[in-house]
Amino acid sequence: MYLLIISNYPNRTSQVIEFRNIREALNSFIERCDSLGLEYREDNNGNFIAGGIGNDYSLELTSNF
Repeated sequence: MYLLIISNYPNRTSQVIEFRNIREALNSFIERCDSLGLEYREDNNGNFIAGGIGNDYSLELTSNF
């Protein structure tokens, strides 16, 4: 299972979306990053991250395998 965690810092809210396959998870993650103007990168654990400090949003795509 893959989790997309979207944190909205100004509103202090978070949203978690579950995906069963990597293709749908990556497509959703990339589309959201593009719509928010965020660059994304892979972390040292094979997860994908975008935004964070200095941005209004933080996105994380993680796997639970």
